[in-house]
Amino acid sequence: MSEALKILFVASEAVPFAKTGGLADVAGSLPKALFLMGHDVRLAIPKYGIIEDKTYNLRIRGELSCGGTLKTCLLPGTAITAMFMENEKYFGRWGFYGENGVDYPDNAERFLYFNNAVLSACEKLEWIPDVIHCNDWQSSLIPLFLKLGRFPSLEKCATIVTIHNIAYQGFFEKAFMEAAGLPRELYTPEKLEYWNGFSFLKAGLLYGDVITTVSEKYAAEILESGEYGRGMEGVLRDREQDLHGILNGIDYEQWDPFTDRFLAKNYNLETIERKQANKREAVRDLKLEAGEKTPLISMVSRLDEQKGLDILLEAMDGLMQLDLNIVLLGVGDRKFYPALQAAGEKYSGKLSVNLRFDNPLGHLLYGGSDMFLMPSHFEPCGLSQLISFKYGVIPIARATGGLYDTVANFRPETGRGNGFTFEPSSPDALLEAVTRAVLTYADKKAWSRLLHTAMTADFSWEKSARKYSELYEFAVRRPRERVL
Repeated sequence: MSEALKILFVASEAVPFAKTGGLADVAGSLPKALFLMGHDVRLAIPKYGIIEDKTYNLRIRGELSCGGTLKTCLLPGTAITAMFMENEKYFGRWGFYGENGVDYPDNAERFLYFNNAVLSACEKLEWIPDVIHCNDWQSSLIPLFLKLGRFPSLEKCATIVTIHNIAYQGFFEKAFMEAAGLPRELYTPEKLEYWNGFSFLKAGLLYGDVITTVSEKYAAEILESGEYGRGMEGVLRDREQDLHGILNGIDYEQWDPFTDRFLAKNYNLETIERKQANKREAVRDLKLEAGEKTPLISMVSRLDEQKGLDILLEAMDGLMQLDLNIVLLGVGDRKFYPALQAAGEKYSGKLSVNLRFDNPLGHLLYGGSDMFLMPSHFEPCGLSQLISFKYGVIPIARATGGLYDTVANFRPETGRGNGFTFEPSSPDALLEAVTRAVLTYADKKAWSRLLHTAMTADFSWEKSARKYSELYEFAVRRPRERVL
């Protein structure tokens, strides 16, 4: 690294404070890796109702010019300052984006406030970052505000916008333009107008100095129309030279079978035989009928269309003819619940369906499973396959996005590969991949080779942090001009 930079990492959620998905894991881990490289890193998130002051020793740093209060603490286990934008009107709720599957109707107003508050907080602390790293739509107005000259002391800040899942775009009605005080002349198809409305994400993609997404394959996929680009492909093609794919890493302090407190027995590659104790406990607790020699396949996931639940359900009758057990764990789109529950009842003792959030069980399934199922229609990066590798669980995944970049199809003739992949998003392709995995599991020599390849892989944040550091330096050197 040629120089240390001041970096503000802005996200709508971050571990350990608030989490609904993979963004929180990134926001809680990447800043730590950047800090260890010598950068001066700070984290900014909303102060949601679930974040208790006493738990994290938050202290008041003053009132913000846009209203609300700035509070700070140290990211646990680090010397990194975490900044919280507190506003009871907008964030004094238990939900982050909505409740009971319904978005809050004032989300546009809430995150308009958050973008202004983050920049106001920098001015309040008189801490001017070299780079502001924005994540997803919730912080994507920041590049626009800077280039409109709304915060003169921050005009020289470079901005990076990371897309974690382009399906979430922060789309609101056209009236938001006026509410946000944005110039009317910017409301054109080439600029801020988007499908006769307004998108936070489009603003970030237009005015961020650099755009990243969370795997190289996904960066290529979102340039395509349809399911991948989700209507943003035209904007991204115009910025293709500034679009970079950087694979997410994994925090091995959080995910390590040798130290995981939720496992019945801890293990590593040298003591892999201990893994069977976790399998025995999972099989017993979930009332599965097969013995230890039957492969246990798990799917721990948010339950929605993206994750390929439709093709899994279509393939279920065929899967249940194989010598295996399957466990599903997660919550999400309730339209899938009746079919999943019906399948669980039909194949009781062989298929365990658990429609709930259960963190201890999730860890136990990583510790006790032989394979992990990821039939995603699209997957920007994926964290589950990276955890699986570390825990000696072999992924069965559709070759898309980050799964394409990380899961290499096992070839018995060469012994190379770390999982089983399939290409068409179809039940037949999924069934064929699972069949290959089950047959390979019966070959102890081949399976042992697979486990060694998987468990010795390194997907720590260090490599990704170096790539981000290089992009930050590039962004800082780029000239910046006002929008108007």
